[in-house]
Amino acid sequence: MSQAGISSSKNNEYLLAFLFHFTAFSLITLVSDTSFASPLPPRCERTITAKVVALEQVYTYNRFGAFNPAGMIFALRRDVVANDDVYDNNSKQSLRFKQDEQIPSKPNFHKDLLLAGHVKLRSDKRPRPLTLRVNEGDCLQVTFTNLLSPKANGQEVFNEPLARLRPDEGDVTEKEEDQRQAMVLDSEEPRTRHASMHVNGLDYVQGAANFDASGKHALLESDGANIGKNISSLAAPGETRVYTWYARKEGGYLFYSMGAPIGGEGDGGQLGLGLFGSVNVQPKGSIWYRSQVTHEDLLAVIDTSKGDKGYNPNGTPIINYDAVYPSSHRRHGDPVLSLLKPLPANKRKECPKTAPCEII
Repeated sequence: MSQAGISSSKNNEYLLAFLFHFTAFSLITLVSDTSFASPLPPRCERTITAKVVALEQVYTYNRFGAFNPAGMIFALRRDVVANDDVYDNNSKQSLRFKQDEQIPSKPNFHKDLLLAGHVKLRSDKRPRPLTLRVNEGDCLQVTFTNLLSPKANGQEVFNEPLARLRPDEGDVTEKEEDQRQAMVLDSEEPRTRHASMHVNGLDYVQGAANFDASGKHALLESDGANIGKNISSLAAPGETRVYTWYARKEGGYLFYSMGAPIGGEGDGGQLGLGLFGSVNVQPKGSIWYRSQVTHEDLLAVIDTSKGDKGYNPNGTPIINYDAVYPSSHRRHGDPVLSLLKPLPANKRKECPKTAPCEII
């Protein structure tokens, strides 16, 4: 090969090497320039609050009567009452809460520890998954209290339906008949009694209510879990935790308890027994109203100052969507239709564009 050919070959190698390194450098620069920036810290346009509890609640699955005796649900604290008489330190001499009495509106560890395992959903409420709502840009601050029983019940006793179909076994007393029909089953509850609210997809928010034992801000306090070496944000029976989340995008976000993610019936943990719900993030500016009300509530929101004593010419009622219950009502001052109630710090007494407000 001639000297000119060797020189030309080396020049081509140098050119290819230069192009390779130039291309690689350009790609690195391009990736560096177009890499996604870290999301901005949450900036709450308003703060929506909710007081939520976890409790044991028997619930029915269908019209055929299939039910879960070991059910667990989330519920708003305001919708929960004592399911029996509750005494101080198991002493029959000091009654603290009467059956069906509304539990205190504010968490208190000593009172809540007495109530744990002795509460139920109010009789006018249906057991179902809890739905909390916020708008895009809002923060949701949940004050969560664990009112599960400190000890798993272990067994559930109820009447066996098939016992009624058996032939008569002769003269038996009422007590013997009850014993014959009694059916004892393992309730298959998870042994873990801690509970939490862990939400998928919402950002955690640091705030004054989120501190660890050292007094520093603890972002993971809003995780609602106990993972690895992270601080635990589970709540023991009677204990209260504060979780704060930021709603960045519209959509539905599942939340559930991570106290016992496995175990119990079907190995489904607390979630399988009913401790789950949804945070529904609505478009900005959305206002939320109840989808179902009683006849009494509907009469209370008719605006009698308009139309023909509150009715249109076609006979339909004229609704005052901002109506509140009168002073004579047990829920006086609460909105009848709105799902949000302005808190005392909210001087403007409205919720669509101001804060703070509580989900009721």
